Amino acid sequence: MFFQHQAQHFQWKLYTKVSNDHKRRAGWKGGSYVARNQPGIGRASAAKKTVGFLLLGGMHHILHLVPAAASLSSGIEALVFVTSEEEASACRSLLSKLGKANVQVITLKLPSWLGFVGKLNAKWADLKVPILLSHRKRFRSLSALVVAERTSTLLKRIPGPKPFLIHIPHGAGDRAKGFEPRIKLFDHVIVAGEKDKDRMIKEGVVTASTCSVSGYIKAAAVHKISPNLPKLFDNNRDTVIYNPHFDEKLSSWWKYGKDIISYFKSQDKFNLIFAPHIRIVERLSREDICFIRSLSEDENILADLTSDRLFDMTYTRSADIYVGDVSSQVYEFIYEPRPCVFILPERVDYRQSPDYAHCRFGDVTFTPTDFFHALEISKQKHSAYKDAQQKGAREALGEISTASLDRAAAIITDLVCKSTH
Repeated sequence: MFFQHQAQHFQWKLYTKVSNDHKRRAGWKGGSYVARNQPGIGRASAAKKTVGFLLLGGMHHILHLVPAAASLSSGIEALVFVTSEEEASACRSLLSKLGKANVQVITLKLPSWLGFVGKLNAKWADLKVPILLSHRKRFRSLSALVVAERTSTLLKRIPGPKPFLIHIPHGAGDRAKGFEPRIKLFDHVIVAGEKDKDRMIKEGVVTASTCSVSGYIKAAAVHKISPNLPKLFDNNRDTVIYNPHFDEKLSSWWKYGKDIISYFKSQDKFNLIFAPHIRIVERLSREDICFIRSLSEDENILADLTSDRLFDMTYTRSADIYVGDVSSQVYEFIYEPRPCVFILPERVDYRQSPDYAHCRFGDVTFTPTDFFHALEISKQKHSAYKDAQQKGAREALGEISTASLDRAAAIITDLVCKSTH
């Protein structure tokens, strides 16, 4: 699901008013009263803490949040909020695999008139800001709300009570956007590794006491539920993953993508997995989409624009060589050190910029000719980068084990138990 960042001031009324006497007879102990006979949904009682996990940024955020929800102790109620039935189904499936099928998944609805507008204009179908505004009372009533994106900081800026807001970033990349000023609005941030904590402190968006390190939740969950990998190609060639970002200013796709694809179509040394960031499809023309989908007709090319494998680590775990620009998935790839080659659309001083810290993990190129040469020799040169990859992976992702899930759950539990919210 993809969302726009615009909205007018909405005054939507989602809950039926009920008399105070009726509330007392119903045993209501505070928080938003949901009149639709759904006890426990969206409100925290005095006897039990309730933590919400809001998935507002799309399917690729699920593995960053839901495993933490599944790891909370039985003394804390976890509620997973989604915005589509597709997300709800994916969350229930993951929770079942993690042994926590009893965690409640709630699909948030918008007013019917907005749904009608959405049918006329797909870009309006699922809006982040209207979701936040129309369900703000529900979010305020929780002991804490955990999110993977930053639009939710709107809840800290609108009038009225503020929820206790916890941020778990969706990835451990280096782009400047991951360290933006809105992060200051979170009550607490849980990052995968020391790399991001150190940079956030340096950027002034957290303090040592408002940021904790858990280890990489996504990878810990993936290794727990999917220890084995599928065979993607029926040959013994080295497999290259090309993983361009969706940001047109930083991505190699718009300038060099078709040159890179043409190279792989004309050679017989490598397999290619074309697995861009899942949001790239928002920006592709119809012609580009048709071209990309036709690539899989070649037996040595697998092209994917929409499947779960784009974000469940199937491709980053399966490939032998990584090719990309600024995607955070490079850190998922190098946790098991392997050759990397970067192709950037513009010449930048990547050695001096923290936004390109990942470029120390392999050769960096700026033209297709240089890229093709670097790719050909990447395995021979890998020993020069292996130590940097191992160190970089530890700093970015911490420990990849079920301990990461337990640690994240313990951090959240400690925060909500200490909070007066």
